[in-house]
Amino acid sequence: HQMGYIKGDEYNTLFAEDIERGLKNAVDPSFYVPTWPMLKHQEVFSVTEDINSEKNTDIGALKALYNARGNKRGTYKDLYPAGESYDEYPGLNTTININGKDYKPEKDPVTGIYDDITATNTYNVSADQKVTLYGLTYYVGDDGTVRKGSDTGEIAGNVDGAGKVTIGGTEYTATKTGAHYTSLTATEIYHVSTDGVVTDAGNREIGRLGISSADSMLLYDGKTTRSSVMTVMSEFDNLIRGIVTGINKILSSDGTAEGTVQDNLLFSRISDTTVPTGTDGWTTANLMINSLVQKTPSTMCNGFLLEDGSRDQYRADALVDLFTNKFAALNPDNGTPLTFAGYYSALVSENATNGKVYSSVSTNQEAMVQSIDSQRQEVLGVSDSDELTQMIRYQNAYNASSRYINVINSMLDTLINAMT
Repeated sequence: HQMGYIKGDEYNTLFAEDIERGLKNAVDPSFYVPTWPMLKHQEVFSVTEDINSEKNTDIGALKALYNARGNKRGTYKDLYPAGESYDEYPGLNTTININGKDYKPEKDPVTGIYDDITATNTYNVSADQKVTLYGLTYYVGDDGTVRKGSDTGEIAGNVDGAGKVTIGGTEYTATKTGAHYTSLTATEIYHVSTDGVVTDAGNREIGRLGISSADSMLLYDGKTTRSSVMTVMSEFDNLIRGIVTGINKILSSDGTAEGTVQDNLLFSRISDTTVPTGTDGWTTANLMINSLVQKTPSTMCNGFLLEDGSRDQYRADALVDLFTNKFAALNPDNGTPLTFAGYYSALVSENATNGKVYSSVSTNQEAMVQSIDSQRQEVLGVSDSDELTQMIRYQNAYNASSRYINVINSMLDTLINAMT
C-alpha cells in the first residue's frame, strides 16, 4: 500500500466516534497525519507503543519526527497539574490541592452535595517579614502589627496576647521565634458547590475540583512526555501564563486576570472565544500586550498612584514578590516548586540535557548502522581485495597449466615422429 496524509480536521471528523470513546486522540486541525488511504485512512504509526529494541519497536526518521511532534500544540493543560479540571476525565475531577496538600471531599450520591473541607494550613513568614495569604502579601512586624504589602502599608490586623490575629476574616495563630514572627497557622473551612467550585470562609474562590497529584503524573507521563516538542511547549506556555496572569491579578481591581471594564491591564487575550480546547484562553498563542499601555505606560494603574496622590507601594511590592515567590514545579515528575527564573533555568537545562542525550544516542545508532552495513556488505557484496587475490592465483595456475600442456604436446610430437 502507498502511504498518504490527511489533515487533522479531516482525521478528527473521520474518527470522531473513536475519539469520543477514548480509542484515539484528537489531532490539531492544522497537523498532518500519515495514513494508509487503501485501509480507510488508518494511521501508519502507533504512538502508544514503547520504543524498545527488545520489543523490536525501533523507529525510522519519519516516525521519530512524528512521535516528537505529538498530536497538538502543547499548552499548560498538557502538564496535567494537580487540581486542574479536565472535562474529558469527569470521573477524575474529585480533588482540590490546598497549599500543597490534596483534599478529596465526600459527595452524597443522592443529593450531589459535597462535604466541607477542613484544612490546617501553615504560612511561613519570610526573612524580610512577609507572608502571602490568598495571593496577597502582608508584612508582619515584630510588634505584631500586620500590614498590607510592606511595613508602611495599611494595617490589616494585630497579634493579641494569645498569639491570635484575624486577617481578611480568618483567624491565625502566630508563631514567634526570637524577635521575629516565623509563621501563621489557621484551621480553615472550605465550601464545595455542587459543580465543584471551592470557596473559602470569605466566599473567595480558590479553585475547582480537579485531578489528584497521582493522576497528574499518570496522565502527564502517558500523554505528554512521549512528545519532546509538546513537553517543551507545555512547560514554556505554563511559564508565560504564570507571569502574565500573575501580573494582571495584581494590577486588576478585583484580583482576577481579566479585571473589570475600568481596569487598564498590561496583558489581554487576543480572543475570548477561539481558544485552545480545555484552556481558559491565557495561553502563549492567544496573548497580546495592551496597545494603550504600550503607547502610554502611565495609564496602567493610574501610574501606580493612589487617589490621594501617594505611591501605590502595595502593588509595587506585590510585583516584586511575584518574581521572588515560588511559582510551580517544572512538571509533575519534578515536584520542586520554583520561582519564574528558576523555572526558566530548569526548562533550558532539561532540554539541553535531553538534546545532548538524544544526540549521543543518534550518534551511537548511526555508528551501529554503519557497522552492521559493513558486515552485511562483507557477506553479500564483492570484496575487491579478495577478488584480486583470487584472480592472480587463477592466472598463475593457468600459466602453469599452459606450460605443462605445451611440454606434453612437444613430448607427444617427438614420440609420434620417432615411431614413423
